[in-house]
Amino acid sequence: MISTVLDELTEQLPAGVVVVDPEILDSYRRDRADLVAAGTPGALMRPTSTAEVATSMRWASHHGVTVVARGAGSGLSGGANAIDGCLMISLERMRRVREIAVSDQLAVVEAGVINADLGRAVAKHGLLYPPDPGSFEISTIGGNLATNAGGMRCVKYGVTRTSTLGLEVVLADGRVLHTGGRSIKNVAGLDLTQLFVGSEGTLGIITAATLRLQPAPTTPPATFVATFPTLASAGAALAAITASGASASVLEFMDHATINAVEDHQRMDLDRNAAALVLGQADATDGPTHVAVMAECCNQAGADFVAHTQDPTEADLMMAARRPGGSPASPPWPKGHRSSRMWRSRVHGSRKCCWQSKRLARRQACGSPPSAMPGTATSTRSLCCRTSSHPTANSRWQRPTRSVPPPSRWVARSPESMELVPSRGNGLRISWTKPHSRYMRTLKQRWTRSTC
Repeated sequence: MISTVLDELTEQLPAGVVVVDPEILDSYRRDRADLVAAGTPGALMRPTSTAEVATSMRWASHHGVTVVARGAGSGLSGGANAIDGCLMISLERMRRVREIAVSDQLAVVEAGVINADLGRAVAKHGLLYPPDPGSFEISTIGGNLATNAGGMRCVKYGVTRTSTLGLEVVLADGRVLHTGGRSIKNVAGLDLTQLFVGSEGTLGIITAATLRLQPAPTTPPATFVATFPTLASAGAALAAITASGASASVLEFMDHATINAVEDHQRMDLDRNAAALVLGQADATDGPTHVAVMAECCNQAGADFVAHTQDPTEADLMMAARRPGGSPASPPWPKGHRSSRMWRSRVHGSRKCCWQSKRLARRQACGSPPSAMPGTATSTRSLCCRTSSHPTANSRWQRPTRSVPPPSRWVARSPESMELVPSRGNGLRISWTKPHSRYMRTLKQRWTRSTC
């Protein structure tokens, strides 16, 4: 049916906005939810303005055509999956940052702006956009608003709804509605902004938003990681952290199944035998003090391993274990698509950054041995334990000829039993080994680069 009336819509819009190429339509059929059925859209529309969206909605309402809105397609709920014969509206081209009001601590952006791009834009003004879902490098603000995305910082700053002051929404009949305002205290009338956030396009299509910003932390966040032998001990640690009064900006929990799912998806050198893993950060000025309190809570709850740092490179390596769930292993877009090029450039850049970080860590580790610090980490397990290495896969890898001294930023209760070795994965392999421990096998089979 849509094909018979599509010419009318095409005439009302600029050239190239409406797409009917079958190969391109197929690439817009679904999001990342592989288990949710997806139909085939009758046409694709890629608007560049709110007016074009309004024109499409008026046309669709007049002819009774189903409309599905789409952002970057990084969702895992199937909300952006097509219905047979529908009009798919992709907001990827609406990516203007209309305003950054430093004095009001807010930003007005269009729905196609990438979350990470907004974060980098406001960071230049000393501000922070808190919501950071796992797919923040590829997901759009419109998609975050439609699904009320959370992110790791929601424990302190809340989810996307918390940072939303107002919206620009195109209703089903093509009318444009503006909700909310530019102030935090906006209490008159019904709160339609909160109603539209999380509605997944069922009430209207969000084309722009006024977002609340926060002052950016002045110091790098302090980070800690802990592994636990049981779920009960991990739960007790989280309860103790909450009761302690420590201010966590990130507090993430991964169970045994999740740890192994992450390792299966992308090697991170996590301990597959751990029952639970807890990651946390504190971005306050006295963040190291808060992290020290949280680390002590983990120790008292029976953690096998606890480590904390304020070094940004080491913090990124720690937090990388939480990111793979939202970073697709392959781009969901066709070759030549803008998002596909963006994905390839960013993944290549992240791999380069990871490699440079590991190379820097090796150079630091191979320098003059720093004095080990007595600390609070328990030394009965390894955070990153893998007992099967394959040196023949890369001739540049060889057995270490000497122990690598631990950087002073890492603390252990038994410094003489700790060894920090750069791993072949996306992190540093850190082992605390004792004589006659079963983890001596890991130490014997460890490989490192000959440059070390």
